Amino acid sequence: MHRTPRTGNRLLSTAAWVTLGFASVVPPALAAQGATSAHAVVLPQTSALATGAGTRLWSYTNPPEGWVAWIVSIGNSGTEALSQFGPYADYTRMFSGYSGPGVAPAWQVQESVPTQRHRVDSADDLDVHVSMYDKPEPSSTTGMRRVILRKFRSSDPSGAWTYTWPVLSNGHDRFWPKISRDGQTIVALVHNINTGLEDLSVFGPNSSVPLRSFSYSTLGPAKAFNLSADGRVAVIAGDIKYVLVDTLTGATLHSAILFSQTYLGHGLSGNGSIYAFGSNNTVSIVRRNPTSGVYSLAYTHNVAGANYCNHLDVSENGATCALAFNFTDDWNKVVIQALDLATYATTMSETVIGSGALQNVCSSVSASSDGSRFAVGLWGDQNGLSPEIRVYNRNQSTPLWTYDLPGSVNALDLSSDGRRLAVASKAIHANILGGGGQVDLFQVEDEDLVVDGVPRAGSSVNVTVRGTPGTPAILLLAPSLAAQPIVFPTLGTLYLSRTSLSTMAMGTVNPLGTASVSLPISSTPGATVYLQGYSSSPRRLGRTYLKLTAIP
Repeated sequence: MHRTPRTGNRLLSTAAWVTLGFASVVPPALAAQGATSAHAVVLPQTSALATGAGTRLWSYTNPPEGWVAWIVSIGNSGTEALSQFGPYADYTRMFSGYSGPGVAPAWQVQESVPTQRHRVDSADDLDVHVSMYDKPEPSSTTGMRRVILRKFRSSDPSGAWTYTWPVLSNGHDRFWPKISRDGQTIVALVHNINTGLEDLSVFGPNSSVPLRSFSYSTLGPAKAFNLSADGRVAVIAGDIKYVLVDTLTGATLHSAILFSQTYLGHGLSGNGSIYAFGSNNTVSIVRRNPTSGVYSLAYTHNVAGANYCNHLDVSENGATCALAFNFTDDWNKVVIQALDLATYATTMSETVIGSGALQNVCSSVSASSDGSRFAVGLWGDQNGLSPEIRVYNRNQSTPLWTYDLPGSVNALDLSSDGRRLAVASKAIHANILGGGGQVDLFQVEDEDLVVDGVPRAGSSVNVTVRGTPGTPAILLLAPSLAAQPIVFPTLGTLYLSRTSLSTMAMGTVNPLGTASVSLPISSTPGATVYLQGYSSSPRRLGRTYLKLTAIP
């Protein structure tokens, strides 16, 4: 999918692969399949990679527009972030994960009328994104509004399709879009003010015509909606009742009347077999019996004191529930915990205590797909004792790292692999009247591979890897990942597909421990290439890989 320069190309022989230690990785016929190497572009020496855990890769602010960043989603293997702004600077904006400090939207779509109540979601694995919002209904004389669902791809800034909800809204915020991990199932829910029911429609990625539509009762407007990563199970939760439904058949899988106050914390495992929701002092775990298929309450987790759980997340693999309890006695205490969903043991717990008159509460929780890592967003306290962004390993009570923002986190989204974190925040504390805000992208862990530059179709980006000074470095490329990563005892793990592997020489690692090369990007928007570094003395595969998708 990538392009290599027309000059200076050569095929790597089998002997060369043996020299690199890849004799068992790439078959002898690889050269005949087109694996090539390009001479490195000579680039100025730079400092060592700014790749430490908690590095802020970029921060996007736009004070003249006066918006508050309320929402953000991260997708396409953590390489793209989507947000929507309004109501007076009305834009949907796509950001590349490789923009660097001088970030600007990769592209934007401007609305012609004021929009409100924005929601976004992104597919974990592909460049498929959705937004949902409402706007004034021109034919209405009573201020009614029309709900809009839009589907985007990073390679299609005009919007692949738009669906106009057939029932008008009275300006409520009870609607949500959700998308499956593979981007093939899009599910949207809207409260119907005429029937009092929750209208659910299921879409494929390529058409605005709903594949299926159903309606459900939660005995009042829904307050939360979630979709399993496989797109098959959805939960619709209201104040009085929740319903678990099959998005393929429309069948109600399970429902229950709620006898205690619930909040916004609702989570599903990847196949929908585990459902968790928060209440006063408790988080309840509902499980599906693998034999009978019947759901039932399996466990109730309790935390003493004047508190409630407003935000939680269940990892895709069903291993972890990450959660936070807000304490109401002085509004400055948050207890953050992780539960092992096999044993119900509390694997970590941190009590965050702030000070001052401003409310310090949890505003967002997001877990990686394997449940090993999660991120928590807070409003923060008046005296700066509680950094608003906090990232944890599920078995460690001390944060991996924290980051202190000037204002409050409104939403955050951790990539499925736990390596990128997108954050939407207000410029000042949420309790203080005022506008302004920012969208930030963080690198969660230390990495040895960096891409600098937006991968626009037909352009090029700078790729840098770590290595031993004075030794050669090589960039490995492939249009896809391996079905199963291959572990070599002395080299490391090869994440890229070996049957389509190609290389680019990166020259000699400089005294600062880095080597760089200019990588041409395919001229076709949507084309994808995966990258992994390789260095010698000692021979090592890079610990991480990156994905590049060509955008317009």
